[in-house]
Amino acid sequence: MWSRIKATLLRQFIHDVPHELAACEFGCKLGKCSHDKWERCERRIRSARRLEEYDQSSSVKTRIISEMSQRHDELETELSVEFGLAIAFGAAWLAAWLHRVTPPAHH
Repeated sequence: MWSRIKATLLRQFIHDVPHELAACEFGCKLGKCSHDKWERCERRIRSARRLEEYDQSSSVKTRIISEMSQRHDELETELSVEFGLAIAFGAAWLAAWLHRVTPPAHH
């Protein structure tokens, strides 16, 4: 019960900070600054660049993982088909071999 009360209180007072404001919120000693100062802030600009680089590399990684997953699914399908054909061929071969080796039943 205490954990639910604690979680409710935390949600009331603690909010997520947008990524673009994280450098200002956590890495700056100034309480507030003007819009002009904020626009020119080197710390904020560096942070924004790092965030952009991270987003780009993250999207590249996501695309690569997606392509690898798709290729895996394609290979899995190909192997399933090939395996099915191999089993069918093996069963047909075995049936033919058994038919040749097994003497006909006498009635």
